[in-house]
Amino acid sequence: MCGLIGMVSRENDVVPLVYIGLGQLQHRGKESAGIASAHLGRTNKVLKGTGEVTHVFNKDKNALGRISGTSAIGHVRYGTAGESGVLGAQPIEGLFRGEHSFCLAHNGNVVNQKALQRELNCERPFVSDTQLIVDLISCSPWTDFEDALIGVAKKLQGSFNLLILFNDRVYALTDRFGFHPLALGRRGDDYIIASESCVFDHLDAKFMCDIKPGILLTVSHNGISEVEWGNARRLCVD
Repeated sequence: MCGLIGMVSRENDVVPLVYIGLGQLQHRGKESAGIASAHLGRTNKVLKGTGEVTHVFNKDKNALGRISGTSAIGHVRYGTAGESGVLGAQPIEGLFRGEHSFCLAHNGNVVNQKALQRELNCERPFVSDTQLIVDLISCSPWTDFEDALIGVAKKLQGSFNLLILFNDRVYALTDRFGFHPLALGRRGDDYIIASESCVFDHLDAKFMCDIKPGILLTVSHNGISEVEWGNARRLCVD
């Protein structure tokens, strides 16, 4: 179990609020913590490390200021598979089509890892299912980033909630079964996505809705939109 939070604002630095939100999600994982941010189209900035949230971000009192941005995603990790320590810390950076930087954070477990590794023809040692997802997006044949996300989602088997930071936008991608919760909230004109809605109370935000299974939600400075990438499936049949 890991914790996810993402936030997008038209003009405000959201990194301090993402930091506070990660603190409220600390019980979901204490192995590592990280934040990735973007500001007005500039290159993504990432700060992550092993240990609890306060340890990672308070070693340097200016750390949060150096990664300020109007869009950000954060992650706390409880390792269930793959490498631990720094190698397992998220968000993980990727390069879409060799040109465009993105960052990804993941909660869940992908179970068809070996088949996906064969598809990538990747001979390097397995690091984590999250790194595998990043590699699949990076190598996607699709030229449109949202199409690439949907294409990769259709290949994944298992459970996954993903937050992806790309070009000032935050994408939330849920698996078709809804194994793990993910909620959408609003703070004025700013939008927040979190693994638990209790985060909104601490950020003076209002709960809007639970993000349904099989959805790709896009949050930008101009608002939100969603696409149903997969037909939602029930875990049990009445």
